Amino acid sequence: MRLMVVFWVWSACSLAAVHRTDVMLEPVGAIDGDSLLVVDLDNTVFESAQMLGSAQWFEYLLGTLKKNGLSAREAYQQALQQWVQIQNATEVRPVEASTPNFLRGLQTMGIRVMALSARPPEVARRTFEQLANVGVDFTRPSVFAKDLPMAFKRADALYTQGVLFADRLDKGGVLAAFFDRIQYRPKRVVYVDDQLQNVESVARAMKKIGVVFEGYRYGAADIRVKTFDPEVAELQMRYYGKILSDDAATQIRMLAE
Repeated sequence: MRLMVVFWVWSACSLAAVHRTDVMLEPVGAIDGDSLLVVDLDNTVFESAQMLGSAQWFEYLLGTLKKNGLSAREAYQQALQQWVQIQNATEVRPVEASTPNFLRGLQTMGIRVMALSARPPEVARRTFEQLANVGVDFTRPSVFAKDLPMAFKRADALYTQGVLFADRLDKGGVLAAFFDRIQYRPKRVVYVDDQLQNVESVARAMKKIGVVFEGYRYGAADIRVKTFDPEVAELQMRYYGKILSDDAATQIRMLAE
């Protein structure tokens, strides 16, 4: 079902329109030849093929480690280590089957598309393998043809092959810093992310540097986030090396009850 709700976000002395949509095609009305489309990756372009390795699994693992007494930094490092390990084994699928064709269609028309991800630079190689497996390539045409590492106090970011890996940094700040480094100012940024806080972050940053902004809080993967089952993910982890599908793990759990 097609769903879009428009609401308003207070940002840096102005009101910015942010749309709520479950359809990746929705932003097309805001995109023209002078626009830059920026998309998140996890739970936006693609998602883990099962619960283990998903963005929601990472958040669950992070929360569990904090409850067990680890500091925020220690919990993040341990959760990230496990998540990276799983990424090297898991496959991904498009959140919407039509998304790869949609992105390729825009690129064919000469519209620039890039990704802005909370993934750390260390998983760049595996990320490009996963993108290739779902038929997405952010280099045609790319915003910037060279690799660009960027150092910040909290973490490092990396732009390569059309993807800006921002790690746990503020996404808006990293994107604005990237534009400054390559001396680039799009007339309009259209941004799609499953996390509202990230859409708001980019809205504030674009307002600060004088770039017209249109944001979309994307909810097509929300149902998988809401139905995430830690016990299923734990069973899949137990059989790590041959990752179980959600259905197989659920059946094993039911037999054990």
